[in-house]
Amino acid sequence: MRRSGTIPLLQPTEAAAGAMHMLLVLLLLGAVVLQLTTPASAFQVPAPWRVRHAPLRSVTMATPNSASQHQQHDDGNEALLTIVIERAASHTIMPGALATHGRLLKNSNSQPVTFIPPNEEISFNLVAGRNAATQEPVLAFVGPAAATSKPGTELRVPAGAVLSRPASLSLEECALLPYHAVSLLPPLMRAGIHGGEGSSGPASSKVCIVTGCGPAAIFAIQVLRAWGCRVVGVSRRNLEVLTKAGAEEVVDCRTTSFSEQVPNFAAVVDTVGTDTEALAANLLKFKDAAYVSTMPSATRRMQAQGLFQAASTFASVFWGKVDVAPTNVHWLPEKQGLDVISYVLKLAEAKHLTMPLTPPTLDDYMDGVVWAKDSETQARFGFPAPVPEEGLTEALLSRVKERISRDE
Repeated sequence: MRRSGTIPLLQPTEAAAGAMHMLLVLLLLGAVVLQLTTPASAFQVPAPWRVRHAPLRSVTMATPNSASQHQQHDDGNEALLTIVIERAASHTIMPGALATHGRLLKNSNSQPVTFIPPNEEISFNLVAGRNAATQEPVLAFVGPAAATSKPGTELRVPAGAVLSRPASLSLEECALLPYHAVSLLPPLMRAGIHGGEGSSGPASSKVCIVTGCGPAAIFAIQVLRAWGCRVVGVSRRNLEVLTKAGAEEVVDCRTTSFSEQVPNFAAVVDTVGTDTEALAANLLKFKDAAYVSTMPSATRRMQAQGLFQAASTFASVFWGKVDVAPTNVHWLPEKQGLDVISYVLKLAEAKHLTMPLTPPTLDDYMDGVVWAKDSETQARFGFPAPVPEEGLTEALLSRVKERISRDE
């Protein structure tokens, strides 16, 4: 691993970071008029959050290879349930590892989609309500058109797309927790890290790195702790928040390389960045660790579009507005996808998983922007640098060869 003293780092100064932050605020104010017609998000409601640090044993999740209690639903042949809508929600997510957890369908005609570019966003739509016949609280997964329905509307939904909803959870929690669940758990399961039966599954006793300190990071820390993992939080700010969420150790990314502070770890859950496939491959090669990005779509879009093009998105999250980018494809969970969501709802019901219900903030965006980088490779401080391509200096190439031989 490269040490901070061997290669110069591009470390933004506090003054530069402050100036950039002020610029972002000005962009927000300039874009407010674009957001006046956008409906307000219910995710503004604050919620106290408490964490039990003991490994969870009372709630279990089917392992990736076990049979699921949820069967694939066929919209044409399956019985329909009438749901009275209380809250509808739409999210934009990355396809990631969701292929084995549900179906990708076209928004226009609900026909199956066999291929989608890895960086293209898809929509994930749900309604929280009650079974009209039994009054049981339920959560139903629907297409984008149904997700715009108003409270009180009756909706016919295939029985296989409906889950029981814990009555103790608020409508806002039930609308937000499935989004975090499908963003984090399927990629971790694909990497071989999951809870199995309580705390005795493959994740037990493993060390995982979680970057950032926003809601996505808090969620990741609590799920990994419930699986029995030792969690190390990495951030430039609010380190005490990570400790409160359950991190056993915290690292200030401005001064310390997490990969030197914690030599052995199983995975990096990155909530503030989306590093390249080459860097993820290097984590696997040099550290035998998986890389999972759960950066919220709004923050991802901000970084991809640049400051001026992202002004509308900034204003949206600043004012707590619904932030849903136009998509051509939506995702419906089935089998493992329904198990994952049901498991997370049970975690929350048991108070092993509670989190603030807030949209991404400017500080969450800045966490990725001001992270110190290697001046030659542009790799973020603490991450292995990509293997050099042709044209880089011999000096840098020799350093990489020396590091590889040392690690081997």
